[in-house]
Amino acid sequence: MEQALLELLTYGGSPRISELLRISLDQIDFEKKCIYLNKKNQNKNNRPRMIPFPDIVLDKLKQIEPYFPNKQTNIWGHRMSAKQVRGLIKSCAAYGKVKYCAAHDFRKAGLEYQLRRLQKYSKQQLIDSIMEFVSISPQLNPIVNRGGIKTPKYTPEILASKQIRWLQNQFLTQMLGHSRNDKVCPYKRG
Repeated sequence: MEQALLELLTYGGSPRISELLRISLDQIDFEKKCIYLNKKNQNKNNRPRMIPFPDIVLDKLKQIEPYFPNKQTNIWGHRMSAKQVRGLIKSCAAYGKVKYCAAHDFRKAGLEYQLRRLQKYSKQQLIDSIMEFVSISPQLNPIVNRGGIKTPKYTPEILASKQIRWLQNQFLTQMLGHSRNDKVCPYKRG
């Protein structure tokens, strides 16, 4: 179970500890390989988001699924506290002979992993992924006024007019649960 937690922190959408501890099986979409962080007060600013994850995390989550009596049980939060998660991270860093790292450092590592993955995406794949992110809640794709016309903030046509670098940053922004592209910059600085 701890290995699944660490792999989700590393390769997934880098959830914050408070978000991670409230993840339950009913929030996992095994087909789409993502977790919907949509519980009330689960996320920063109560902003719902989706966390994509690779097959390695999918396999671990499928392995632990049978051990839960119901889908609403928090996967890690029913057994671990935030302090215990931080302790696990610290002990793994020591075991791996890595300088001390905090849970927030996993957001940087997850961003680097996702950025490498995004380099292989076509423009259309980026547009589709962003639209998938913002479609999970009207809060993520609000209606805005553009020249007197009310339209969703994100549409495939609007996104198609953007450069690939902007689309990559927007994908990462949505993945990290931020509302502005410039909020991704601190994670890129190392």
